Amino acid sequence: MVYITSKNNLISATIEASIKSSTNDMPKKIDQIKEYYAAIDGSTDQINSIMPLLVKLFHPQLVIESNINTIPYEDFVGLIHKFARNGCVAELVDIHDNDDGSCTVIVNNHLPGENGDVTKQRVFFKDEMIVRITAEETYERKFGAMLDRVSGLSTDGLPTDIVDMYARMLNCFDGSDAAFETAEPIIDEIFDANLVVVHGDNSIMDMAGFKSFASAFSRNHNIAKLEKSERTENGLRIVVRNIVDGVDQGAVEQEGLVENGKIVYWAATPGEESGFGRLVNSVGMTDNIQRLRDYLSALDGSPSAFERFEPHIDRVLARDIVWEDGDGSTMGYDDIIALLRDQYIPNGCYPVLESVKVNDDGRSLTVRINNHLPGEDGDATEQILYYGDDDRIHRLISAPFFKTCERIASLPISGSTCIVFTTLTLARYRPGVCRPSFIHPGRRHGMYWELSFQ
Repeated sequence: MVYITSKNNLISATIEASIKSSTNDMPKKIDQIKEYYAAIDGSTDQINSIMPLLVKLFHPQLVIESNINTIPYEDFVGLIHKFARNGCVAELVDIHDNDDGSCTVIVNNHLPGENGDVTKQRVFFKDEMIVRITAEETYERKFGAMLDRVSGLSTDGLPTDIVDMYARMLNCFDGSDAAFETAEPIIDEIFDANLVVVHGDNSIMDMAGFKSFASAFSRNHNIAKLEKSERTENGLRIVVRNIVDGVDQGAVEQEGLVENGKIVYWAATPGEESGFGRLVNSVGMTDNIQRLRDYLSALDGSPSAFERFEPHIDRVLARDIVWEDGDGSTMGYDDIIALLRDQYIPNGCYPVLESVKVNDDGRSLTVRINNHLPGEDGDATEQILYYGDDDRIHRLISAPFFKTCERIASLPISGSTCIVFTTLTLARYRPGVCRPSFIHPGRRHGMYWELSFQ
């Protein structure tokens, strides 16, 4: 067993501060604690009952403090694994509310060859989960000694429970920066190198693809919550709720086939395929969504926005992009950039991304963008963005936004050089020599000016 530092006042102070902000639904918490201890009954398969309750009850930032050691969540899970596999029993003798956001439990732990070991512990909460356990002062040495004896229990010949390990892996994906780095060693331990993951319309991911998927899930601070887990005759079945880009994807039931202690096959259970496919598609597009957010955020309405915006252009737009109104009119890459550079930005326009949806094809987005033009309260339009294999937008369809472009193109042109543009050519003229008299959409030729000369 590996412990981190002896009692750490800084950790305690940080946790205490977070505890103060926790809500106090203590009767529900006490019921959860009772259910958890009831599962630690010494039965041969008790670990299968304990782990689904453990991951719901204990916070990933959990610390358990004794007189000499502070045990983090991962080591606590290891202790529980040894405790359960050796047939130990945890008898909840008493529990009561301290009326300060914490509760006190009295537990009698029965280890092999012992008659029982009673300790009194104080339990603190964060986000409705247990985040800290510390022994009452008179029980500190006894509590620490009991934990040491548990850590010394043997697991020789005891099989590693795949449900336990999967729960530990999944719990790493809590939205933190290091989620994948924490989960990767467990992934390597529980999944076979020849893993096959089936998703969507019978699409296949191998082990490398699955790890890439998990890395992208972590990189964008998505969250996975285990709602149910159980062993099956040939492996395991779990229910997971995923939060992707802030959107609850819903709970999806999945199952795996285990051979020689490793998961070799993974898929949604029958009837859950669309939910699992939607999850994979959403995660696969999260990098594109983030680049789109960065692209739009750079257009902040300031005069210098183009300097910040320009580096994002080729990360988002393909050079062969075609912007369609659905009725035959189009704009190309040069037209779009000229419109943004010479009229949209200089006139203080700015967009607000109101919603993003990953479509069922997994390679397009439906977005709602509210463009704010001078003197207007906003103009929200829906657009469909089609991505290529290079993760850039190659096609955009939006009839309403073409109307917005007409108003943008009628705004004053900024700079010493004005632009007369079509899909095919860019012509330049000097202010004061010629001026635009009016603008209208050119059928099949993008946007162009009709000029009157002075």
